[in-house]
Amino acid sequence: MSVERDQLTTSSITDKIPSSFIDRHGSVGQLTVNEILNAFKDGVADGLIKGIRSTHNSHHYYNQGYDFGLTLYGKLNKYLEDNNIRVSKNNEK
Repeated sequence: MSVERDQLTTSSITDKIPSSFIDRHGSVGQLTVNEILNAFKDGVADGLIKGIRSTHNSHHYYNQGYDFGLTLYGKLNKYLEDNNIRVSKNNEK
């Protein structure tokens, strides 16, 4: 299966962005796609690592990322518990 050059353009990416987002923001360019991804990644990091929702970031995609991070945290803890794996904190023995 080969990929045509035209399939790699930004328009193929923006076709998958919800029309509700486009309606709110007018247009979707590469900068906006990067903003969406950054907000989502920040949310995942806060949910998975910190466990505290940011008070200064209420972006919709941040909130989705935060919820996803909490889900990952729960699944990780269940996996560790089910497999009797103990993770030390701050180099505890």
